[in-house]
Amino acid sequence: VKTYPLTGLAPMFVPIGRAPDHEDHVVLEALYQRTVAANIPCAYQDSEHILDIMTSLALARTYVGTSLHGAITTYSFGHKPTALFCNEVKKLKDFLNSWLTPGDYALHETAQFAERVNQLIQSDFNIQAMGPLRAHKAAVKKELSRYV
Repeated sequence: VKTYPLTGLAPMFVPIGRAPDHEDHVVLEALYQRTVAANIPCAYQDSEHILDIMTSLALARTYVGTSLHGAITTYSFGHKPTALFCNEVKKLKDFLNSWLTPGDYALHETAQFAERVNQLIQSDFNIQAMGPLRAHKAAVKKELSRYV
């Protein structure tokens, strides 16, 4: 995947919710197609398998979306989540406000998030309590490599 020159990164669209009334794959596929058409570096992970989804989140640098499970998984691997439409997704907003260290996440009422995400990750992608999470991430990565 081609990356942005400034950061060396590119977004990956990862549908997490495929159940009726979630259907992330429909919206993310459309966003991916528009992003590709605009010649913006990106990728699309189309596997429905939980290990593939978790691997994508485990190896990501950050998470941006509306999924509580996406935010929990990403944070458990030591990365900062960003919640979109946080006033509409109350359980996600409540989780972030209750359980995460301020400065390790961002809340947005709309999809206008780029400036705050950039601020969140400029100093470091990693959350503040990284020690135990690094060991856990290495163990998970090693275990998942058995399936590749």
